[in-house]
Amino acid sequence: MPPLQLLMTVLRNLIGLILRGRPLLLVTLLLMSHAFAAAQKATVPRIGVDHRVELMAIIFRLAGNREYNQGKLQPYVSEIDRHFGPFREHEAIKLATEMREKMGVGFDTVMYIAVNINNVRELQELVPFDAPGGVLRERGLPEEQVQQVAAALRRFLNAARAFVVDSKAQEFFAAHQKFYDAADTSLRAVVTKHADFAWFDRFYGKAPAADFVIVPLLANSETNFGPHVPGIGMRQELYAILTTSKTDAAGLPVYDEGKVGTLVHEFSHSFINPLVESNKAQFEQPAQKILAPVKEALREQGYASANVMVIESVVRAATARYILAHEGAKTARGEVIEQQGKGYLHMPELFELLDVYERERKKYPTFESFMPRVVSFFEDFAGRVEVVKSAYDAKRPKVVSVSIANGASDVDPNLTEIVVRFDRPMRKSLPTLGYDLRGPRDRFPEIGKFDFDEQGTSFRISIKLQPAHDYELTLNRHSGGAFAGTDVVLLAPYQIQFRTR
Repeated sequence: MPPLQLLMTVLRNLIGLILRGRPLLLVTLLLMSHAFAAAQKATVPRIGVDHRVELMAIIFRLAGNREYNQGKLQPYVSEIDRHFGPFREHEAIKLATEMREKMGVGFDTVMYIAVNINNVRELQELVPFDAPGGVLRERGLPEEQVQQVAAALRRFLNAARAFVVDSKAQEFFAAHQKFYDAADTSLRAVVTKHADFAWFDRFYGKAPAADFVIVPLLANSETNFGPHVPGIGMRQELYAILTTSKTDAAGLPVYDEGKVGTLVHEFSHSFINPLVESNKAQFEQPAQKILAPVKEALREQGYASANVMVIESVVRAATARYILAHEGAKTARGEVIEQQGKGYLHMPELFELLDVYERERKKYPTFESFMPRVVSFFEDFAGRVEVVKSAYDAKRPKVVSVSIANGASDVDPNLTEIVVRFDRPMRKSLPTLGYDLRGPRDRFPEIGKFDFDEQGTSFRISIKLQPAHDYELTLNRHSGGAFAGTDVVLLAPYQIQFRTR
């Protein structure tokens, strides 16, 4: 019986007892009702498009951050460029570009800015960036750097206030309210039906005094984020900011249950980040050794530091435990193998370590109490990382041939097909063909049909080429992909480059 139905049955029985002359049970009934209402309030998230999030994504899109230039929702993205494009030389865009180039401001830092300001009209800090316990100090920055970044952010916000007025940003948001409402409705339906918020308390063992907030991000379609607002002078807020690339027949944004794992990942950051930060000194040396052989792969995904690698590792392993509990062992195993293919070589072992945590909760009542075991695991794995990497690379699928010479400079522009052959049968789910996001979009050829042969060892791609043109195709990226063997082990990123004569 579903929990809500069971509760209602209990309440009806209690009411019956009361009506039959047992008024003392009324106190129990009222207490249960109050406790249930409080529990429901604690686990029901706020859901909705946030203009602060859209605004910051748009600004850093114009500033050239490639992670904010992955929007796929049309015509919305084109309408962003048409409306805001004339303001690319605005002071706010120049300062955003400067912060990206000189301070590395991008990825989740942009979303931390978004959720830590009050609204798009005033753009005032909810909690001072450089306050004790504020978002900059949480990251363990040296004092001089904290003050430098805080000053830069305040200059940027001053310019962003003018940008909102000059670009008539609020008019743009108002004109797209129907689009935003559709995203809210779709995401709310998925969360209500599929997300288990009680799992966070069960798994982590200690719930923060915080509100859960889920925000659709529509100006971008690839990268998701999990920032938070520190609980300083206000209630802490934990965010899951979720993108989508899907639309319905009317062109309105659509979310599906596949986003639940991402939601768990992003909210888990708010539980795990502080625990890793408090053990940062113990993690530092082993994490550097584990990061070294996969640093370029993780850098491409935006996770270039040892500390961030540790955080992402633990978050991803915890998310796989959620998947295990809700979708079963096969799906969880697929998640673990996928994360290993992204550069987290230790993921299978870390996933199994968390099984120890879940089986021994009397010994480890909270995830915080288990952190010494996590530290010990990283120390042990650091001494084996090169051996594990060699073994993993040996079992990955390989490209054995391509029908054109990779790197060729005289390819016939009338060529209509490229055939890629692998050393083993591949999983036949149709992969997405990509290109290097750091290069020009026009390097990606016009693609027609593509599919595996019956054995799954050859992949045919129909193409249309132009003369005297440089092209590239990417089979998988370091961030993942669908080219994998039948055992779900990912093909290493493979790039096909050529030029037509």
